[in-house]
Amino acid sequence: MREKMTVTFETLLNGYIDAHLRFETARRTQSAEATFLPLFEALNWAVVMDDHIVHHWKPGGELLKYRWRDLLEVEERATIRGIRLFVIESVDR
Repeated sequence: MREKMTVTFETLLNGYIDAHLRFETARRTQSAEATFLPLFEALNWAVVMDDHIVHHWKPGGELLKYRWRDLLEVEERATIRGIRLFVIESVDR
């Protein structure tokens, strides 16, 4: 049986930053259709980072799971939930 492997949050963040840069470049220079793939990739990285935090971040020794978002401002919480919803609904279709 293989041991479960986890990458660092820094690796996930770098993946998101790279994807976001690809999206920003495409957004400025290409059609709306051409920007979709880099946008979707960046959103997927954001969901993976959220999942990583949910399963690994333990401020004060306690795993907060999805309650970690309660530490954010209201608008930031709504943004994260919206990203997850968009990605999950897009993949489920």
